[in-house]
Amino acid sequence: MSKTLQELTAHFPPKWDEITICVTKDQFIIKKCDEIVRDDDSVAVGMNFQVVCEPREFLSYDIQYQSDITFCLREFKFLLGLADLLNLPMTMYFDSRGR
Repeated sequence: MSKTLQELTAHFPPKWDEITICVTKDQFIIKKCDEIVRDDDSVAVGMNFQVVCEPREFLSYDIQYQSDITFCLREFKFLLGLADLLNLPMTMYFDSRGR
């Protein structure tokens, strides 16, 4: 998993702060969506970007519930690089929103 994700995130601009990973039973999506909150509390959506992967691109893929999780891109890329450097598999477990 770490090699696949590392290849995907290698081309993301370093100025991006966060990415969101959305998982369903059929898709793994990495997306970037800039939302700007205006003075009148309305939301304007800026640049949108997403990469969609199929479950067969991973060694193991088991999703019970559709979920989204947001990561700091810089830290996420560091973890991917470390897992690859140490030749460790990367497994993600998450199920509900944190604080």
